[in-house]
Formats: sequence, structure tokens, C-alpha cells
Amino acid sequence: MVLEAALILPMFVSFVIALIVCIQITIADMALRSAVGESTKVLAANMYPAEKLYQQASQAGGPLLDQIQTIRDRAAQADEFIESVEAFIPDPVAVLIDWMRRMGSKAEGEADAAADRVLKEAMKPVVYNFANPEILKKDRFHVTGVTLPGFDNGDQDFIGFEAEYDFPLAVPFFSRTLTLKKRALERVWLGA
Repeated sequence: MVLEAALILPMFVSFVIALIVCIQITIADMALRSAVGESTKVLAANMYPAEKLYQQASQAGGPLLDQIQTIRDRAAQADEFIESVEAFIPDPVAVLIDWMRRMGSKAEGEADAAADRVLKEAMKPVVYNFANPEILKKDRFHVTGVTLPGFDNGDQDFIGFEAEYDFPLAVPFFSRTLTLKKRALERVWLGA
């Protein structure tokens, strides 16, 4: 009888632990889905005041926005001009100009990436506010994607979040982390 128990008991305990872990994963998955979905719904329903503020700011700051667009247009024209006369420029100067162009595009890409990181970090407390802190721990919760509405274009009037939660598997002799991912996208309400 002791021999039978020694053979069966480890399998039974492993089955019970696996069942408990599956239930914990399901609870964490539902909590993550709820946090992402509810935060998206609440922000989508309350986007109308933000859209009105954007309209007022764009009307008041019209010249500033026009100046920024003019600067971007001039930079694009300068690139086109350099490409058209590049054959007539001496090789050392052409190498320098090419390096400057690459650094400019790299700097623009780095600025976009930095702005994206800042936006994700700024939205993390907003989305986590809708999470159950007893189930989802803040240090394992990450916002990995943010979709903001384009108030100028009617086709892009959606808001959404994508979040991840790192779930450490509490199984003996098995050290892995499971990443749960959820995404929610909602049409914003901008009035009639």
C-alpha cells in the first residue's frame, strides 16, 4: 500500500498544482481583459471634452501649427534638392551630407520612439487604475501599445490599449514566466 501511494501521490499532487496554476492564469487573464477593456470604454466615452479642447487649441494655435508644418516641408525640400545635385558634389562632401541625412532620419526615429515610450508610461497608471491590484501586480503590468484618435480625420476616431502581464508559473522545478496579452479598441464618442 505504501508503494502504491509513493507511485500515485506525486502524480496526484502534480495534477492538483497544475489545476491551481490553470485557475490562477485564467483569473489573471480575465483581470487583464477587464482592465484593458474598461479603461478603453471609459476613455472612449469621455473623449468629447478632449476633442473640444483640441479644436480650440488648433484654432488658437493655428499659426504655430502652420509654422511646424512649414519647417517639415522645407526639410523635405532640402532633401530633394540634395538628391538632385548630389552627382555634382565632391565625394568627401557627399559622404558628409549622406551621414548628416542618415543621422537626421535616425534622430527623427529616435524621437518618435522616445515619444512612444513616454506615452506608454503615461498611460500605464490610467489602464492599471481599472485593474484589480490583488490579482495583477503593478510591477508585472506593462502597456505595450496605445492607439489615440485623430481628431482631424474621421477615419481614425478610435482609442485603444494593448497591455501585457508577466505571470510567473509557480510550479516546482519549472521556472518560467507566461506573458498574457490583451488588446481593446473602441470608437470614441465625439458628439452628434
